[in-house]
Amino acid sequence: MNAERVRYLADENIDENIVNGVRRRQPNINFVTANDAGLHSVPDPLVLAYAAQEGRILVSFDKHTIPGHFAAFLASEPEEWIDQLEYLPWS
Repeated sequence: MNAERVRYLADENIDENIVNGVRRRQPNINFVTANDAGLHSVPDPLVLAYAAQEGRILVSFDKHTIPGHFAAFLASEPEEWIDQLEYLPWS
């Protein structure tokens, strides 16, 4: 069985030094930045759509706008997301 690797997209608010550090420590992780993906200054709903289209998990520190945009995104095709979401609390 050939398991697919998890792929990540760092939102614009994630310091690129963090992503570069993760890449150095774990070179097998597929982690791109918003800049790598050509998403600099792109509105959040389009970033979410890009992440979904590319099969990437969006990594973001944005607690103010992303949750609302994410809820709207999920509501657009709810059956696709059933049993596929995980919340990882940050303490």
